[in-house]
Amino acid sequence: MKLIRKANVKSIFTLTICVAGLLILYFVEDKEAFINFFFIPTLLAGYIYGAKGGVLTAILSFLLICLISYTSLDNPTDFILRKGLLLGCFLVISGYIVGKLAEQITMTYFGTISALALAMESRDPYIYGHSARVAEVAVRIAKKLKLSKQEQNIIKTAGILHDIGKFGIREDILRKSSPLTSEEYDHIRQHPFIGVSILSPLRLLKDIIPYIYYHHEHIDGTGYLRKKDNQIPLGARILGVADAYEAMTTDRPYRKALSRDKIIKIFRNGSGKQFDKKIVDTLLDITGDLKSRIEAEERLKLY
Repeated sequence: MKLIRKANVKSIFTLTICVAGLLILYFVEDKEAFINFFFIPTLLAGYIYGAKGGVLTAILSFLLICLISYTSLDNPTDFILRKGLLLGCFLVISGYIVGKLAEQITMTYFGTISALALAMESRDPYIYGHSARVAEVAVRIAKKLKLSKQEQNIIKTAGILHDIGKFGIREDILRKSSPLTSEEYDHIRQHPFIGVSILSPLRLLKDIIPYIYYHHEHIDGTGYLRKKDNQIPLGARILGVADAYEAMTTDRPYRKALSRDKIIKIFRNGSGKQFDKKIVDTLLDITGDLKSRIEAEERLKLY
Protein backbone atom coordinates (compact mmCIF):
# COMPACT_ATOMS: atom_id res chain seq x y z
CA MET A 1 0.00 0.00 0.00
CA LYS A 2 2.90 2.32 0.71
CA LEU A 3 4.15 1.94 -2.87
CA ILE A 4 0.67 2.55 -4.27
CA ARG A 5 0.49 5.77 -2.25
CA LYS A 6 3.88 6.81 -3.66
CA ALA A 7 2.64 6.24 -7.22
CA ASN A 8 -0.49 8.28 -6.47
CA VAL A 9 1.61 11.10 -5.03
CA LYS A 10 3.58 11.30 -8.30
CA SER A 11 0.37 11.38 -10.33
CA ILE A 12 -1.16 14.04 -8.09
CA PHE A 13 2.05 16.08 -8.27
CA THR A 14 2.01 16.00 -12.09
CA LEU A 15 -1.68 16.94 -12.18
CA THR A 16 -1.12 19.74 -9.67
CA ILE A 17 1.54 21.28 -11.89
CA CYS A 18 -0.88 21.28 -14.83
CA VAL A 19 -3.69 22.83 -12.79
CA ALA A 20 -1.35 25.41 -11.25
CA GLY A 21 -0.19 26.31 -14.74
CA LEU A 22 -3.76 26.84 -15.88
CA LEU A 23 -4.56 29.03 -12.87
CA ILE A 24 -1.42 31.12 -13.28
CA LEU A 25 -2.04 31.39 -16.98
CA TYR A 26 -5.48 32.79 -16.30
CA PHE A 27 -4.00 35.74 -14.39
CA VAL A 28 -0.89 36.59 -16.44
CA GLU A 29 -1.10 39.00 -19.32
CA ASP A 30 1.54 37.52 -21.63
CA LYS A 31 -0.24 34.22 -22.27
CA GLU A 32 1.82 33.34 -25.34
CA ALA A 33 5.07 33.34 -23.37
CA PHE A 34 3.66 31.38 -20.45
CA ILE A 35 2.43 28.54 -22.66
CA ASN A 36 6.03 27.26 -22.65
CA PHE A 37 5.30 26.19 -19.05
CA PHE A 38 3.70 23.01 -20.42
CA PHE A 39 7.14 21.55 -21.06
CA ILE A 40 7.39 20.90 -17.29
CA PRO A 41 4.54 18.37 -16.88
CA THR A 42 5.50 16.73 -20.20
CA LEU A 43 9.10 16.13 -19.14
CA LEU A 44 8.02 15.04 -15.67
CA ALA A 45 5.51 12.53 -17.08
CA GLY A 46 8.18 11.12 -19.42
CA TYR A 47 10.54 10.61 -16.49
CA ILE A 48 7.92 8.96 -14.26
CA TYR A 49 5.78 7.01 -16.74
CA GLY A 50 8.09 6.41 -19.69
CA ALA A 51 7.76 7.29 -23.38
CA LYS A 52 4.04 6.54 -23.60
CA GLY A 53 3.25 8.71 -20.57
CA GLY A 54 5.40 11.53 -21.91
CA VAL A 55 3.74 11.52 -25.33
CA LEU A 56 0.20 11.32 -23.90
CA THR A 57 0.93 14.25 -21.55
CA ALA A 58 2.38 16.21 -24.48
CA ILE A 59 -0.79 15.67 -26.52
CA LEU A 60 -2.95 16.67 -23.55
CA SER A 61 -0.82 19.77 -23.05
CA PHE A 62 -1.22 20.72 -26.71
CA LEU A 63 -5.01 20.36 -26.44
CA LEU A 64 -4.96 22.59 -23.35
CA ILE A 65 -2.89 25.13 -25.25
CA CYS A 66 -5.51 25.14 -28.03
CA LEU A 67 -8.29 25.54 -25.46
CA ILE A 68 -6.50 28.42 -23.75
CA SER A 69 -5.84 30.06 -27.10
CA TYR A 70 -9.50 30.02 -28.10
CA THR A 71 -10.66 31.31 -24.72
CA SER A 72 -7.98 33.93 -24.03
CA LEU A 73 -6.37 35.19 -27.25
CA ASP A 74 -7.75 37.63 -29.78
CA ASN A 75 -6.54 35.65 -32.78
CA PRO A 76 -6.27 32.00 -31.62
CA THR A 77 -6.12 30.40 -35.07
CA ASP A 78 -3.17 32.53 -36.07
CA PHE A 79 -1.36 31.71 -32.80
CA ILE A 80 -1.93 27.96 -33.14
CA LEU A 81 -0.70 27.90 -36.75
CA ARG A 82 2.22 30.22 -36.07
CA LYS A 83 3.42 28.88 -32.73
CA GLY A 84 1.10 26.26 -31.23
CA LEU A 85 1.73 23.46 -33.75
CA LEU A 86 5.50 23.90 -33.49
CA LEU A 87 5.32 23.90 -29.69
CA GLY A 88 3.12 20.79 -29.77
CA CYS A 89 5.70 18.95 -31.89
CA PHE A 90 8.47 19.92 -29.48
CA LEU A 91 6.35 18.71 -26.55
CA VAL A 92 5.75 15.30 -28.14
CA ILE A 93 9.41 14.86 -29.11
CA SER A 94 10.64 15.94 -25.67
CA GLY A 95 8.22 13.67 -23.82
CA TYR A 96 9.19 10.70 -25.99
CA ILE A 97 12.97 11.23 -25.66
CA VAL A 98 12.90 11.74 -21.88
CA GLY A 99 10.59 8.73 -21.49
CA LYS A 100 12.84 6.49 -23.60
CA LEU A 101 15.93 7.56 -21.66
CA ALA A 102 14.17 6.82 -18.36
CA GLU A 103 13.11 3.38 -19.65
CA GLN A 104 16.66 2.64 -20.82
CA ILE A 105 18.08 3.56 -17.42
CA THR A 106 15.54 1.27 -15.75
CA MET A 107 16.33 -1.65 -18.08
CA THR A 108 20.07 -1.21 -17.46
CA TYR A 109 19.43 -1.12 -13.73
CA PHE A 110 17.42 -4.35 -13.79
CA GLY A 111 19.99 -6.02 -16.03
CA THR A 112 22.71 -5.19 -13.53
CA ILE A 113 20.60 -6.62 -10.72
CA SER A 114 20.08 -9.89 -12.62
CA ALA A 115 23.83 -10.17 -13.24
CA LEU A 116 24.55 -9.66 -9.53
CA ALA A 117 22.11 -12.42 -8.57
CA LEU A 118 23.55 -14.87 -11.09
CA ALA A 119 27.09 -14.06 -9.96
CA MET A 120 26.14 -14.89 -6.37
CA GLU A 121 24.38 -18.13 -7.37
CA SER A 122 27.31 -19.29 -9.51
CA ARG A 123 29.09 -20.10 -6.24
CA ASP A 124 26.67 -22.98 -5.70
CA PRO A 125 25.36 -24.98 -8.70
CA TYR A 126 22.51 -26.38 -6.60
CA ILE A 127 20.88 -22.96 -6.23
CA TYR A 128 21.69 -21.60 -9.70
CA GLY A 129 18.50 -19.92 -10.92
CA HIS A 130 16.96 -19.98 -7.43
CA SER A 131 16.48 -16.21 -7.23
CA ALA A 132 14.83 -16.03 -10.66
CA ARG A 133 12.38 -18.75 -9.66
CA VAL A 134 11.62 -17.08 -6.32
CA ALA A 135 10.99 -13.81 -8.14
CA GLU A 136 8.64 -15.52 -10.60
CA VAL A 137 6.64 -17.22 -7.84
CA ALA A 138 6.46 -14.00 -5.82
CA VAL A 139 5.16 -12.01 -8.79
CA ARG A 140 2.52 -14.64 -9.59
CA ILE A 141 1.31 -14.35 -5.99
CA ALA A 142 1.38 -10.54 -6.15
CA LYS A 143 -0.68 -10.57 -9.36
CA LYS A 144 -3.24 -12.90 -7.81
CA LEU A 145 -3.48 -10.54 -4.82
CA LYS A 146 -4.11 -7.71 -7.31
CA LEU A 147 -1.12 -5.62 -6.24
CA SER A 148 -0.14 -2.75 -8.53
CA LYS A 149 2.29 -3.25 -11.42
CA GLN A 150 4.81 -1.06 -9.64
CA GLU A 151 4.54 -3.20 -6.50
CA GLN A 152 4.95 -6.36 -8.61
CA ASN A 153 8.16 -4.99 -10.15
CA ILE A 154 9.57 -4.09 -6.74
CA ILE A 155 8.69 -7.54 -5.37
CA LYS A 156 10.35 -9.13 -8.41
CA THR A 157 13.51 -7.08 -7.85
CA ALA A 158 13.52 -8.05 -4.18
CA GLY A 159 13.08 -11.70 -5.18
CA ILE A 160 16.09 -11.56 -7.47
CA LEU A 161 18.24 -9.96 -4.77
CA HIS A 162 16.82 -11.59 -1.63
CA ASP A 163 19.90 -13.82 -1.20
CA ILE A 164 22.52 -11.29 -2.33
CA GLY A 165 23.87 -11.32 1.24
CA LYS A 166 25.16 -14.85 0.68
CA PHE A 167 28.18 -13.17 -0.91
CA GLY A 168 29.26 -12.80 2.73
CA ILE A 169 28.66 -16.46 3.66
CA ARG A 170 31.51 -18.94 3.59
CA GLU A 171 31.42 -21.17 0.51
CA ASP A 172 32.05 -24.36 2.48
CA ILE A 173 28.82 -23.70 4.39
CA LEU A 174 26.82 -22.97 1.24
CA ARG A 175 27.97 -26.25 -0.34
CA LYS A 176 27.80 -28.40 2.80
CA SER A 177 25.83 -31.62 2.23
CA SER A 178 25.52 -32.60 5.91
CA PRO A 179 23.41 -30.78 8.54
CA LEU A 180 24.76 -27.42 9.70
CA THR A 181 26.15 -26.95 13.18
CA SER A 182 24.55 -24.30 15.38
CA GLU A 183 27.51 -21.98 14.71
CA GLU A 184 27.22 -22.50 10.95
CA TYR A 185 23.47 -21.94 11.09
CA ASP A 186 24.00 -18.68 13.00
CA HIS A 187 26.49 -17.64 10.33
CA ILE A 188 24.13 -18.31 7.42
CA ARG A 189 21.31 -16.47 9.25
CA GLN A 190 23.32 -13.29 8.74
CA HIS A 191 22.70 -13.17 4.98
CA PRO A 192 19.62 -10.86 5.06
CA PHE A 193 21.57 -8.34 7.14
CA ILE A 194 24.65 -8.61 4.91
CA GLY A 195 22.40 -8.15 1.88
CA VAL A 196 20.93 -4.96 3.29
CA SER A 197 24.42 -3.60 4.05
CA ILE A 198 25.42 -4.29 0.42
CA LEU A 199 22.32 -2.64 -1.05
CA SER A 200 21.82 0.29 1.35
CA PRO A 201 24.11 2.73 -0.50
CA LEU A 202 22.01 2.34 -3.67
CA ARG A 203 19.09 4.79 -3.44
CA LEU A 204 17.29 3.12 -6.36
CA LEU A 205 16.91 0.01 -4.22
CA LYS A 206 15.62 1.64 -1.06
CA ASP A 207 12.07 0.32 -1.54
CA ILE A 208 13.15 -3.34 -1.71
CA ILE A 209 15.41 -3.29 1.36
CA PRO A 210 12.62 -3.97 3.94
CA TYR A 211 11.49 -6.99 1.90
CA ILE A 212 14.98 -8.46 1.88
CA TYR A 213 15.60 -7.60 5.53
CA TYR A 214 12.43 -9.31 6.77
CA HIS A 215 11.92 -12.17 4.32
CA HIS A 216 12.92 -14.77 6.96
CA GLU A 217 10.44 -13.49 9.55
CA HIS A 218 7.56 -15.71 10.72
CA ILE A 219 3.98 -14.64 11.29
CA ASP A 220 4.07 -15.93 14.89
CA GLY A 221 7.25 -13.97 15.70
CA THR A 222 9.73 -16.87 15.67
CA GLY A 223 11.82 -15.61 12.73
CA TYR A 224 15.27 -14.06 12.70
CA LEU A 225 14.20 -10.67 14.11
CA ARG A 226 11.12 -11.78 16.07
CA LYS A 227 8.78 -9.60 14.02
CA LYS A 228 5.24 -10.91 13.56
CA ASP A 229 1.98 -10.36 11.68
CA ASN A 230 1.72 -6.90 10.10
CA GLN A 231 5.10 -5.89 11.50
CA ILE A 232 6.43 -7.85 8.53
CA PRO A 233 5.93 -5.99 5.20
CA LEU A 234 3.57 -7.69 2.76
CA GLY A 235 6.34 -8.01 0.17
CA ALA A 236 8.55 -9.81 2.69
CA ARG A 237 5.71 -12.20 3.59
CA ILE A 238 5.24 -12.98 -0.11
CA LEU A 239 8.98 -13.59 -0.54
CA GLY A 240 9.01 -15.87 2.51
CA VAL A 241 6.36 -18.15 0.96
CA ALA A 242 7.94 -18.01 -2.51
CA ASP A 243 11.40 -18.77 -1.10
CA ALA A 244 10.11 -21.75 0.89
CA TYR A 245 8.17 -23.09 -2.11
CA GLU A 246 11.20 -22.89 -4.39
CA ALA A 247 13.48 -24.49 -1.79
CA MET A 248 11.11 -27.40 -1.16
CA THR A 249 10.51 -28.13 -4.86
CA THR A 250 14.19 -28.32 -5.88
CA ASP A 251 17.11 -30.59 -5.02
CA ARG A 252 19.61 -29.31 -2.47
CA PRO A 253 23.05 -30.67 -1.45
CA TYR A 254 21.58 -32.11 1.75
CA ARG A 255 18.31 -33.58 0.32
CA LYS A 256 16.18 -34.23 -2.74
CA ALA A 257 13.11 -32.15 -3.62
CA LEU A 258 10.21 -32.91 -1.29
CA SER A 259 7.09 -34.74 -2.42
CA ARG A 260 3.93 -32.81 -3.27
CA ASP A 261 2.04 -34.21 -0.28
CA LYS A 262 4.85 -33.33 2.12
CA ILE A 263 5.09 -29.76 0.79
CA ILE A 264 1.35 -29.24 1.14
CA LYS A 265 1.51 -30.62 4.69
CA ILE A 266 4.36 -28.22 5.60
CA PHE A 267 2.50 -25.24 4.19
CA ARG A 268 -0.77 -26.22 5.87
CA ASN A 269 0.92 -26.79 9.23
CA GLY A 270 2.92 -23.57 8.93
CA SER A 271 -0.02 -21.46 7.74
CA GLY A 272 -0.67 -18.74 10.31
CA LYS A 273 2.53 -19.69 12.15
CA GLN A 274 5.54 -19.46 9.85
CA PHE A 275 3.63 -18.30 6.77
CA ASP A 276 0.88 -15.79 6.07
CA LYS A 277 -2.25 -17.91 5.59
CA LYS A 278 -3.66 -15.75 2.79
CA ILE A 279 -0.42 -15.95 0.83
CA VAL A 280 -0.18 -19.73 1.28
CA ASP A 281 -3.78 -20.11 0.08
CA THR A 282 -2.96 -17.91 -2.93
CA LEU A 283 0.10 -20.01 -3.81
CA LEU A 284 -1.83 -23.28 -3.58
CA ASP A 285 -4.62 -21.75 -5.63
CA ILE A 286 -2.40 -20.66 -8.54
CA THR A 287 -0.59 -24.01 -8.55
CA GLY A 288 -3.75 -26.13 -8.16
CA ASP A 289 -2.52 -27.48 -4.81
CA LEU A 290 0.97 -27.91 -6.34
CA LYS A 291 -0.31 -29.96 -9.31
CA SER A 292 1.47 -27.47 -11.59
CA ARG A 293 4.91 -26.06 -10.84
CA ILE A 294 5.79 -22.43 -11.36
CA GLU A 295 8.89 -22.03 -13.51
CA ALA A 296 10.82 -18.84 -14.17
CA GLU A 297 11.26 -17.57 -17.69
CA GLU A 298 14.67 -18.28 -19.19
CA ARG A 299 15.34 -14.56 -19.28
CA LEU A 300 13.82 -12.35 -16.66
CA LYS A 301 11.61 -9.60 -18.03
CA LEU A 302 11.57 -7.04 -15.28
CA TYR A 303 10.32 -4.03 -17.20
